[in-house]
Amino acid sequence: MRYGGAALSRAIRHWPLLQAWFSAREPGRSPYRLYALSNLGSLLGLLTYPFLIEILVPLRGQALIWSIGYALFTPHGLERLATGAYRRHTPSSSVRSTDDAAPPPAA
Repeated sequence: MRYGGAALSRAIRHWPLLQAWFSAREPGRSPYRLYALSNLGSLLGLLTYPFLIEILVPLRGQALIWSIGYALFTPHGLERLATGAYRRHTPSSSVRSTDDAAPPPAA
């Protein structure tokens, strides 16, 4: 619990937030698919950990793998959510397309 418990606890607390953001970003799509995938992943983890991971990978190796995975996933996920939220809240009138640009002056 000392190594992976805190990181797992932080990750679990973020899933409802991610699902709420998904619902807001994709209003026509149901977030319940994410709940189902999350539950399936938890079930597979519970079933495989005692028989595969715990036997094959020492505790320090498990801690290292979890820490690296969490460190790689968190910034990537937050960056994707931030850019999506930024794009959603950027007024379209402030974004200028290349078609609206004035032609270059004649030489």
